[in-house]
Amino acid sequence: MVPPQLQYTDVEQALIGRINWVNNCFNDHSTLPWATYSSLLGSAASMSPTIFALILERNQSTDALAAAGKNGLPILVLHGTKDRTIIGPEVERLVREWFIDVEAHYIEGGSHSVFWEHESVFVESVVKFSQRVSVKA
Repeated sequence: MVPPQLQYTDVEQALIGRINWVNNCFNDHSTLPWATYSSLLGSAASMSPTIFALILERNQSTDALAAAGKNGLPILVLHGTKDRTIIGPEVERLVREWFIDVEAHYIEGGSHSVFWEHESVFVESVVKFSQRVSVKA
């Protein structure tokens, strides 16, 4: 479902909604390098309302992913505890219904862009997970 602040058809309101959406992906967007921030804003602003809505609410079949999970495909869930975009425990609950090998980590203070704001913890988690699952392969 597209959040109400992103459903605008008025150009000015749509742009304000997109700016707010980008800002909400970070705890403090003002700490981003200007080139990164302006690139994110430009990407969000240049999408038509139709494309933007598809990105946020398109229907997707989960059948193949669920089957792979039940067959042992491992999955890593990394979630920032201050994510204002996705509810981490709900994602973990859904993933656990489909996957038999789930590893979940909640990164204290992390936002939706936990990979940016807590890079070393993020990388360490991915490396450890990759090492664990590559032994199985």
